[in-house]
Amino acid sequence: MWSEGEEAEELVDGLTGIIALGAAWESPFVFDLLAQALRMDGLNAVGELATLRQQEINPTFISSGQGSILTEANRPAIVEYFAAARDAAKDRQKQRLVFLETKLNAGQHPDQTPDFWKGWSEPDFPTPSWELTSETRRAVIKILFLAAAAFILPLIIFIVGRFLHRELKKSLSD
Repeated sequence: MWSEGEEAEELVDGLTGIIALGAAWESPFVFDLLAQALRMDGLNAVGELATLRQQEINPTFISSGQGSILTEANRPAIVEYFAAARDAAKDRQKQRLVFLETKLNAGQHPDQTPDFWKGWSEPDFPTPSWELTSETRRAVIKILFLAAAAFILPLIIFIVGRFLHRELKKSLSD
């Protein structure tokens, strides 16, 4: 699948990078590879979260690699955490969107207003029932926030477009 010398950690960083850039946030293939790379790196529970995201995108997708290697005793806690974390990520995106829209409607823009994000604070995120290292937690949050962006990104693009359109109309009428 990938060359023998390539580190799983580098593969995880690369895959989450292309997801973050928007090129793969709806790709079951990328989340399937991500799940496999996470498992290679010993992050089996996080790999399972990537698999759950891949199944969320396309429930009929057939993985090219090894499926879940978790015991049936461990899997329910991860499935439950995935649902709670996805809900929290969606809520966070909604809160962020309301904050963003309020600032844009006030005539502020993140590229032009130095303290645009002042007043924004990250909401609490659910804690899984299994122990997470800081590296594992970073991977979990990245996967779930990226998955939430798939639902919210088109709305943000619409709002920013509406703001720019309004500013253009204002400048043309002046």
